[in-house]
Amino acid sequence: MRSKILRYTSSFIRPSDATAYTVGDEISSHATAGSVVLPTFDMGGYTNVRILRAAMGVVPSAANVVITAMDISMHLFKTTDAPAAVGDNVALAITSAKRLVAPKFSFVNGAWTQPTGALTAGASAFQEVLSDIGTMGNVIVFNPPETNTLTAVLQADATWTPLAQTNTFTLHLDIEVPF
Repeated sequence: MRSKILRYTSSFIRPSDATAYTVGDEISSHATAGSVVLPTFDMGGYTNVRILRAAMGVVPSAANVVITAMDISMHLFKTTDAPAAVGDNVALAITSAKRLVAPKFSFVNGAWTQPTGALTAGASAFQEVLSDIGTMGNVIVFNPPETNTLTAVLQADATWTPLAQTNTFTLHLDIEVPF
């Protein structure tokens, strides 16, 4: 079977505040649950996708991005399976049943790079994580008439204290699809 690799991108802006995130808090676009717009990836007509790589870029609106303790998990769900947003900086419980169907990518403190490649704070931060392609956890099968979209949910894995500025999060997925 032949396949090709495609890159999908989605982004959102985190609200401007310096309130510390604690372990398990949602990182999202709005403090009010009903106003959150979670990042999505439209997989088009593909019904079988293998996630090869996930990447995340963070660009602050003013000063350097705070990378100290910026440990973040990106959970990917079929949009129909995604948990409801609870609001930025609010504790988000993801049930074990939902965790079983969602690939998870961990972006960890100490691996964020700035544009020069240095592992220090800078005007932006970037990190990429390869998927474990030896497991089935990175293969997502859409069953018609299911909508072929993925939704990303970001969750703090450590106490992270950003500066009082907006941060634009840009998420990338490299996927392999049969053709």
